[in-house]
Amino acid sequence: MAAASQARKLRGPQDLEIIALERGEFTSYSACGIPYWVGDQVTNGPDSLVARDPRTFREKYAVDVRLHHRVTSFDLSAGLLAMSDDATGAELALRFDHLVIGTGAAPVRPPWFTEAIEDEVSGVHFAQTLPQGAGLRDEVAGLPGGRAVVCGGGYIGVEIADALHRRGLQVTVVSRSPELMSSLDADIAVELRTAMEKVGITVLTGTSAAGLTSADGHVTGG
Repeated sequence: MAAASQARKLRGPQDLEIIALERGEFTSYSACGIPYWVGDQVTNGPDSLVARDPRTFREKYAVDVRLHHRVTSFDLSAGLLAMSDDATGAELALRFDHLVIGTGAAPVRPPWFTEAIEDEVSGVHFAQTLPQGAGLRDEVAGLPGGRAVVCGGGYIGVEIADALHRRGLQVTVVSRSPELMSSLDADIAVELRTAMEKVGITVLTGTSAAGLTSADGHVTGG
């Protein structure tokens, strides 16, 4: 959406038609704010994390935003892409002169995390999108005093650990790096670890999650 906004600044609606295809239901939201929403520090719902909604893009920037549209293939030489409208199931085609691919990255899944686990075991969450954040937030609300393991000690992992701790869970952070947030200087990373441990968060560095256990379709441990 940043590319669409910049293109609109350079060329007006009469000169350039802009269509934005989004397979989800939100545009331009703060993914970094998801942990604060999970931790109940953002209380106005997911809309408060949205900088510009589809209606704003359509009315203010003349960008034709189409939600729940998933591109399935494209042909650069022909200037043609195929897409699926996931809301209706319709298969559609669209011509283009310029194509911007801005899909972002997918969360890194451990080698042992299979599609079967994702489909059959509940209680395992990612925190990349607003719907994923909503799923985690809803589950946390029903687990006062429960236990949570956060795999990954980067920015999001640390923030999610803090959010879950604020919601009253017993939290363990597992990170394969020697210290949390490897982008920090080592002495600052040690201070961060100390601060987290002081409030009761267990930190396991130099450690990798090797799998999980489940019972009745719900995760029970790792």
